[in-house]
Amino acid sequence: MLTVLILWHWLTTMPPLPSTTDEASLTRYQRLTELHQQHHRDMFQVMVTSAFLPLVSAVLGYLFGIQRSETTADSAATTDA
Repeated sequence: MLTVLILWHWLTTMPPLPSTTDEASLTRYQRLTELHQQHHRDMFQVMVTSAFLPLVSAVLGYLFGIQRSETTADSAATTDA
């Protein structure tokens, strides 16, 4: 979902093509598109590393922790019986 939103924003905010094809306009357009791509790449990396990865790590840690505690509780119950 996050990737789709960033892709949509990237496509809808692209700099317009220059109306003239002189060297200065093409150079300016190239620089604008590079800045535009860099901005969205950085935004994606920040969102993934600061939001998505910690959330996935927390959920996986919880799931594996629950599984381990259930396994430990089951083995303790069988040794007590």
